[in-house]
Amino acid sequence: ESESRLGSHPLGGGPASNKSHAYGVGMAKVGEGCSPCVEPGKRSTPSPDTSPRWRFWGGGAGRLVELPQGIKSVIINVGCNLDPIMPPEHDNTTMVIAVEPIIETASRIPKHPRLWVIAAAVAPGDAHLQTMKIHNVGGASSSLAAPKDKTAFWVGNSKAQGWPAAQIVPVISLSMLLAAIPRNVHIRHLKTDMQGFDFAAVSGAGRLLRRVPEVLTEVYLGSAEPYEGVSNSLKRDWEPYMQSVGYKKVARTEKRTGAERYNWKKLGEDNVMWQRVGPDDT
Repeated sequence: ESESRLGSHPLGGGPASNKSHAYGVGMAKVGEGCSPCVEPGKRSTPSPDTSPRWRFWGGGAGRLVELPQGIKSVIINVGCNLDPIMPPEHDNTTMVIAVEPIIETASRIPKHPRLWVIAAAVAPGDAHLQTMKIHNVGGASSSLAAPKDKTAFWVGNSKAQGWPAAQIVPVISLSMLLAAIPRNVHIRHLKTDMQGFDFAAVSGAGRLLRRVPEVLTEVYLGSAEPYEGVSNSLKRDWEPYMQSVGYKKVARTEKRTGAERYNWKKLGEDNVMWQRVGPDDT
């Protein structure tokens, strides 16, 4: 490829060098699997899939993660707080990848050889750093968005409990996480509990979401919007979007006990299970 073509990429990425392009959504060696750069009449031969180089994913991008030997499927739990989904004890081929942004919380998650924790927040867009305010016991109500009701009982926290008032967190996209799972590993379930960011994160994954046959998400009912600047409405956001990407609603938990009853009745929160229609066609 000529030097004159190295300044930018046709997919809209930004600066480039004579070795690679910066796509914004992925990277690949110039002329190696980068089809928009191949000159007319010429064919580019991509590197083998085992190569540890960056490549274009059409969504978030990154190196494939190396999972423990023998792992054939993963469960992803975003916003797990102190209580992530635990790996099935009688299936050594399945592991859990939990995502929890608050370092103090992540450090207290029970240890398990098939439970890996990513200390990060999840939101659409490019990876970046952001300040997260810590709310509620154990940071259970923490969000990248600010609470609308600054006087709500769950706003803020006691420093005596060991959690800071705020911290800087790395923010990754769900598409980046899904794309990093090797294609020969089945993503069997995704659960999100993201304090208002569920819909933004899931919808930001685009077609990569269809790698997952079932998705359990926290949603808001009616006019509930406890956080500023984010929309997570079951009727307005979730139902039309999930139908458009080939998922059907199969269950609502309708929380009924303890704190979950309060969340459902007073805050308008609930969990909904979505099931993919048809096979993985990403």
